[in-house]
Amino acid sequence: MSEMKLDHVIGEIAAISEEIEEFAAQGDNVEKLIKERDHLVYIVDQYLIVQQIKAAPGATGTASASL
Repeated sequence: MSEMKLDHVIGEIAAISEEIEEFAAQGDNVEKLIKERDHLVYIVDQYLIVQQIKAAPGATGTASASL
């Protein structure tokens, strides 16, 4: 995942969070939006974990993200 794609996904998470707030305030069911946001957060989290492993002292650089 490139830095630009990571920024895009984080922007999507923020936009979905705003939609959740708006729709929840209107009493709408936001379960699907929450699941979508949680999935994107998981993807970003996994990517960042892999990047930390790669950057760790003594890392071999063999860790790879399948994103």
